Amino acid sequence: MCPIYSRHKPERRHTESIDRTALQKHINELGKLHSYHEIQRFHSDCHENCPVKSFFDTQKTNAIFSCGILKEKSKYDMFTRIALTKDSRSAAEGMIVNAECIPSGVEFQFSVSLFDDAIDVVDKLTDAINLASQNGIGRFKSIGFGRFDIERIDEKSVEDLVYCSYDKLEPDNSKVEIEFQTPLIFNNSKEAFDTKNSGHVFSTLLNKRYNDICIDKMTKSSAISSTEMRLIPEFINRYSYEIGRKESRLSAGIESQFWLEFDEITEDVKSQLAIGASFGIGLWCNCGFGIFSTGRRNEKY
Repeated sequence: MCPIYSRHKPERRHTESIDRTALQKHINELGKLHSYHEIQRFHSDCHENCPVKSFFDTQKTNAIFSCGILKEKSKYDMFTRIALTKDSRSAAEGMIVNAECIPSGVEFQFSVSLFDDAIDVVDKLTDAINLASQNGIGRFKSIGFGRFDIERIDEKSVEDLVYCSYDKLEPDNSKVEIEFQTPLIFNNSKEAFDTKNSGHVFSTLLNKRYNDICIDKMTKSSAISSTEMRLIPEFINRYSYEIGRKESRLSAGIESQFWLEFDEITEDVKSQLAIGASFGIGLWCNCGFGIFSTGRRNEKY
């Protein structure tokens, strides 16, 4: 199941066909680039009608990818196979590969949220998901691993998603409980454990996320007078395409809880909380991290 969300419901524009010669030329030029930033600059400066250009916009967020969610609690399986040489694709002597995998038959879902110009590529994104289902995802695709069946693809409005979070916030309750559904990635350990400034940290994170996504920018952060927390610290490792290497970051793990007491729950505060709950806050939030649910203390909605 792969729900695809669009920011608005505009009339879908038909994209013009791409000149094949120009396309191959651009592919050849991209093949010479090495860093993520070089690739990002190339797409930002490109004037062609390219379906992936909007994903590399340097000025604003055009696409947000969620984490994959397994529909049932499933343990990873281990499998062992003989390694193959890259040149001849024959068995490498004495080489055994052990790998983890998600067992076949396990259902999962993910979402891709599209904004502004990226909305025009929703049909191409659907085609890409269908193609990935046939070719597989993850490692060992060449020997048939990672293939999946698509149950359905749902398309929803971002407004509907955000309003669902917005309506859960009550204007007469200034203390809001947030519980993280995916890890909140911190910039550094000081940001995580500096309890005296945690109100400022959260105010800044919420305001920044709103400004990343919304057209009507808000310049004023919301005032948080006090905070309490139940932090479950853990380190998250991933390969970063942005810096071209693996990186490890401290995070507030799943089920970490924070209680934020605002001076006043205004419409701006509710909007920032709703955006943050829907699309995440903190580092790596465009990859599904920092998603949280909201509620009163000791009461979840």
